[in-house]
Amino acid sequence: MPFGSYDGLLEDADALGRLAKEFGPAEHTFSPSQLETYLLCPFQFFSRHVLHLEPIIERHELDEDYTERGSRLHDILEEFERRRIEAAGAVADDRLLVEAVDKVLAHELNDLSELELGLREIEQAQTRRVIEQYARQRSDYESKSETPPIPRHFELNFGEPGAEHPEFELALGAEVVRLKGRIDRVDVVETGPVPQFRVIDYKSGHAPSGKDVTEQRMLQLPLYAMAVERLVYQNGGAALLDVGYWGLKDKGFKPILLEQWAEFREALIERVFAVVKRLQSGTFPVAPQKDGCESYCEYRSVCRIRQVRNADKAIEVVPGPSTDKTLSGRPAKKPGRSKAGRS
Repeated sequence: MPFGSYDGLLEDADALGRLAKEFGPAEHTFSPSQLETYLLCPFQFFSRHVLHLEPIIERHELDEDYTERGSRLHDILEEFERRRIEAAGAVADDRLLVEAVDKVLAHELNDLSELELGLREIEQAQTRRVIEQYARQRSDYESKSETPPIPRHFELNFGEPGAEHPEFELALGAEVVRLKGRIDRVDVVETGPVPQFRVIDYKSGHAPSGKDVTEQRMLQLPLYAMAVERLVYQNGGAALLDVGYWGLKDKGFKPILLEQWAEFREALIERVFAVVKRLQSGTFPVAPQKDGCESYCEYRSVCRIRQVRNADKAIEVVPGPSTDKTLSGRPAKKPGRSKAGRS
């Protein structure tokens, strides 16, 4: 049974006209995470970015704020790596870590109630444990390369107000898609006549698999690699080595090789335009690609996923390197493991 207007397919001509304009190059700059949201669940994209629905936050006062904690970890890691570069080996890493943690966390204990103070101290203790694990991960990270990778950019911002770099534009014929983003970290490895760069995304929670990236279900890392190549090393100052997620609670950095980069890049551009065309056409089916999403999704109260799955509805997918011909309300099979490259 096909999807219809009750399952996320817009048919009103005025609505479609507004969509095409609102998400056209003159009006909208996409972030890679928005494109990933559409691929993960078109209806979630519709709820968040088209209707601008604000989810109800049902967080108990004793629950941890994972977004805030992730931001705090990013700030500490950036501070530590900056201090490490400035110290140039004159100060031990253990001391630099303590200084970085203290600088970022010290101001957070001011003007808090006793309950807030207690909760914050617990969160800070957890943060310190993650940072200590990062120190061990970093030592292992450096030992795997003959030439130690050098962090060159932190929170590399492009396309946003006040960013150091302009928007990154993708072109396909006469069509254009504008992109913006903030890259956690870019490292450079000085090997051979041309240095190589690596794009790193910190993950304080579960990281996507390498296969999700190589099969273009997750677009952020390769799009960031293209942005670095175009905006930072446009004159050929460095070539792409690899990309990867750094699992702060896992085993640290796991490289993902984007083999045949030129071909991969062209396929990625076509995939981005296919996603944009699909959403501009009002195609937002209730077809999530994660199992069990109805138990945690912020928009589960407005989603008809159970009815869609019971009806076994299907629709054509966004074209990609490894996709089936239809997309159903049932989750995709879990991807297998990918081959990780060596640094």
